Amino acid sequence: MDKKQNLKKILDIQEVLKYLNCPVKDIPENILKIIDEYGFDLINDEYGTWDIYYDMLYKRKFEIYPDEGLYMIKIFFIEFKNELDKIKNDISNNRKRENLSRLKKILEHFQNIPPESLMQLELKNHLQYIPDHIKVINNELSKLNYNKTELQFKELFKHPFNTDKKIEDLKTKLKLKGYIDGSGQWVGLTRHKKELSFLYWLFCDKENILIPGKLEPQLKTFYKEFGLIVYNEKEQKGYVSIKTIDNHPGKDDSSGTYKNFETAFSNWFE
Repeated sequence: MDKKQNLKKILDIQEVLKYLNCPVKDIPENILKIIDEYGFDLINDEYGTWDIYYDMLYKRKFEIYPDEGLYMIKIFFIEFKNELDKIKNDISNNRKRENLSRLKKILEHFQNIPPESLMQLELKNHLQYIPDHIKVINNELSKLNYNKTELQFKELFKHPFNTDKKIEDLKTKLKLKGYIDGSGQWVGLTRHKKELSFLYWLFCDKENILIPGKLEPQLKTFYKEFGLIVYNEKEQKGYVSIKTIDNHPGKDDSSGTYKNFETAFSNWFE
């Protein structure tokens, strides 16, 4: 989204916020169109007024356009499993937690549809599964809360290598050399799944770079920072097995990867 579009979005939403406590029947048509245009996620993400905004959208759909509202909910439930799977596969736990909570809020709103309403009758086959859906989401949230203290990338490094500037410099070097793309995801030069581990082992070989710790969680965190999943034999397959990368590959590998990293990061170690 360019600056002009972003400004329009901000101005539009400011207009919507003026009508948060206004009965739907009194909301001007141009405001209702803005609500339809952006959808209810936007307000939640940027303005923290999800519940009120969703209520406006909910009433807009069902009081003014009931057929459109029914269609919207049916599509939501049809796509629910795919949406949930997509969220569960997200490598960012923070984003996963936010999106699971968002999905749960939507389900809870649908749970509050009056039992005697036409909507309840029309959507009975979908609404009856809401408790099961919420249970699944709560289980996923529990797992995330249990693992909330998982190791973060910058926590691998000793000071001053754990500062924002040093971490940013590290990623800039990788980007300039073509190892990662513009979004920070690993691309690599050799297409070998061990390639990134050479950088980890180089940091291990240097004094006072990494904080001593258990090898598996450190390697998992190191790879995860660049969008790659390391898995063990008890876990679902990801990018590379921990067994493939948990041994020092040696400084004189035929690909020259270790020496290339050593040269690229020579001034970063200072």
